[in-house]
Amino acid sequence: DDNSSFYGLNAGVLAASAGRVILNGGTISTSGTGANGAFATGSESAVTLNNVTITATGDGGHGVMATQGGTIALTGVDITTSGANAAPIATDRGGGTITASGGTIITSGQDSPCYSSTGVLDITDGACSATGAEAVVIEGSNSVILTDSALTTGVAGKWGVLTYQSFSGDVTGSDGVFTMTGGSLSATDANSPLFYVTNTTGNITLKGVQLSAASETLLSAEGNDRWGVSGANGGTVNFTADAQILTGNFAADNLSNLNVTLMNAS
Repeated sequence: DDNSSFYGLNAGVLAASAGRVILNGGTISTSGTGANGAFATGSESAVTLNNVTITATGDGGHGVMATQGGTIALTGVDITTSGANAAPIATDRGGGTITASGGTIITSGQDSPCYSSTGVLDITDGACSATGAEAVVIEGSNSVILTDSALTTGVAGKWGVLTYQSFSGDVTGSDGVFTMTGGSLSATDANSPLFYVTNTTGNITLKGVQLSAASETLLSAEGNDRWGVSGANGGTVNFTADAQILTGNFAADNLSNLNVTLMNAS
């Protein structure tokens, strides 16, 4: 499992050791455990996909993944994953950079968010529905940047966007960044906050995003029994709203802090 997640074992397409792969059109289909669709590992390795369709059905089978500083560029790529722990767009150990323009993403597996970042994910004009996990997960000092994209999730016991630090040893730092301009973000479960920050610092910036939280809680920062040391695992949130309509509650427990800036008629 580690060789698949960290180095691309069993991937449909693999760029490693400064390898470079370009695909124009076509399909990538995988079904094995840990069988990622396209994978780039290493700081000089790169995968470029244009108008490609990816289907990955196995547990741990992400659509695309970058590790150890690899890069992936997607244009008009549609991705469907259905296994557990199989985010369509993801990074893992050592991080990486993935940019995507256009494309539709569907993910239905347990613990399989649309976007899972331990690196840098920069998405424009994306559309994603997650039915088994959060829309976005950010661990450590890493980021997700969304522009004119539409994200929907609705899973009991999950959140819309999760920013956390597990201290598992794979991810360093405690300053996650989520930036979204335009588009929409929706969490349809009646008990799920739209944003959830725990055991780390979450830096959240929104500009002109259509937000919907069925729970009426936009943001929750707290410690829990899953990550960190009990009594010292709260969340710190630096939240900036720019020309943004907000409807709902902000909540923090006694371990956590909220720093909220409303600007440009928010």
